[in-house]
Amino acid sequence: MKKYLVSFAVLLMGTTLFTACSDDNGTSEPSQKFTPEVFVGDFQWEIVQMTVRSGNVTGKFGQGDRAKFYADGTCEGFSPMETAYVLKDGKIETYNKESSEPMYVYTLLSNGNSNSIQVRVNGTLDDDFEAVMTLTKLFPVNESNGLFIVGSGNKRAGIDGNVSYINYTSGDVVPNMFRTVNSKTVGKTANYIEQYGNKIYIVVDAEATIWVCEKQTLKVIKQISTTSLLGETDGVSPRAAIGHDGKLYFTCYGDSYNGGNGIVAVMDTVKFEKQETYTVGSYPDGLTLANNSIYVANSDYGNGINPSISKIDLGSGKVTTIKDEVITNPMQILTVGSDVYYLDYGTYDASWNQTGAGVRKITADGTVSKVVDGTAMCSDGSTIYTVYAPYGGDGTHYYKYNVAAGSTTEWEPADVFSPAVIAADPITGNVFIVSYQENPDTGYAGYALPSYTNQYDSNGKFIKKYEGTATGPISVVFNTGVKYTSQLTI
Repeated sequence: MKKYLVSFAVLLMGTTLFTACSDDNGTSEPSQKFTPEVFVGDFQWEIVQMTVRSGNVTGKFGQGDRAKFYADGTCEGFSPMETAYVLKDGKIETYNKESSEPMYVYTLLSNGNSNSIQVRVNGTLDDDFEAVMTLTKLFPVNESNGLFIVGSGNKRAGIDGNVSYINYTSGDVVPNMFRTVNSKTVGKTANYIEQYGNKIYIVVDAEATIWVCEKQTLKVIKQISTTSLLGETDGVSPRAAIGHDGKLYFTCYGDSYNGGNGIVAVMDTVKFEKQETYTVGSYPDGLTLANNSIYVANSDYGNGINPSISKIDLGSGKVTTIKDEVITNPMQILTVGSDVYYLDYGTYDASWNQTGAGVRKITADGTVSKVVDGTAMCSDGSTIYTVYAPYGGDGTHYYKYNVAAGSTTEWEPADVFSPAVIAADPITGNVFIVSYQENPDTGYAGYALPSYTNQYDSNGKFIKKYEGTATGPISVVFNTGVKYTSQLTI
């Protein structure tokens, strides 16, 4: 068979023309020319029918296999070995990017409509494989499949940190999923959970550990010691994390314990190696991405001496500090649109009565303003939901802040004994409240007992109660992703 040489220049222009094609094996049939507009985009191609004309199909691909082609010349081919391509003379020639080994040549036979095409595929070099395939275009649809709930455990009761999972499909709770899958606990004082790509990252403060797990199973991929990665000072007390651009950004208290500052560390998500560190403020906690910058909530451990918000410009690497009289004890932080919102725990008096807790807004120019009361918060991307249950206060209130309108309404979710965490699913809009259950012996919140989680729609209507979720609930993340379907959703 004719040898196909790999070219590293992608032809970006072309027109669809009918030609007669004849290869060394004698195959001759009308064909058309591929153009990038036909096969490159935010979609996948699935093999719905394949007829093998010659050669051995074993170990290659078959019906149901999928491929995706990117504008930068890379691809996720029908075969795992196909990782890049060139467009040459109207044909797609795939190859393995690492080894440069040619793989297959795809010829467009018919393009009857934009969502279904017929192609001929030929092997390269000494491979006489040839087949005709019918491909259907599949479109991406965002989906949410469940909710991971991290519990810090309970030190007094000797309970380690734990991770539970609510499975939307089955409607069941998988208690202590991490321990069940990995035959060990996450360790003492789990603090945060983050999903990025196909991985879950579990941050464990007291163990100076970040667990890297498979998203669907929670099976451990790697255990990261933050003190080994960053040093005995900088790596102390990892607190929160966010994924961006192939990297994991995470906060550590670092030298804050000695009167110094904490850090934001950067680790790649393939080799899990340190990329960069930034010195931020005192006792950094939550962090978020906005305007090509990472914003960090520096809580100052509630001391009220040096609380601040750090802004890391990812372009220049410059770190600036935002200080304001309403920045007193910032902990959690998130982004809606181009604006940043952080949850400030306020201040405590000698009797631990909490005052001044609420959500503050930071605009792109650094202006800070209070928008709604709260001691816990979340957002679905358009609405900020808060729980307002200040320590020593007169009860619990629940608020919805409409970001676009700048208006606040109060709502009353059913059957919540002692709320610990609130979360809004960014895909479905449903709201989840994780609550401590009542200790039957004391009548107070049972901090050493498994929590329960209630699900509501965006209007506050009760949907379902899930029993036996995490002990000491502190952080949640939704199991979101993209599925591909032949039905385009507008």
